[in-house]
Amino acid sequence: MLTRLFPPGSLELGQYTTDGRVFHVALWESGPGTLVTDSYPNDEYCLVLEGELTVTNQDGSRIDFKPGDTFVIPRGWVGSWHMTTRFKKQFVAFKPQ
Repeated sequence: MLTRLFPPGSLELGQYTTDGRVFHVALWESGPGTLVTDSYPNDEYCLVLEGELTVTNQDGSRIDFKPGDTFVIPRGWVGSWHMTTRFKKQFVAFKPQ
């Protein structure tokens, strides 16, 4: 479950969702801010389009991402996202029924 939502003014654009909401594809952007989760709701592939992001895993390890980087967040992941600048990503989310 997400315990703190992305900053106000975040926006999802150009979305596509399959029947049954199994796959969801969209562009997402936000100003600087932090998301903390104790169970990420779906498997998600991300392509960073602009901005910088630091992902901190439950064990304290950190990974920095910049435009052009790709990564996957697995369903149930625990940790935080910290966006230090305006941030934009293209993502594909998968949530089995």
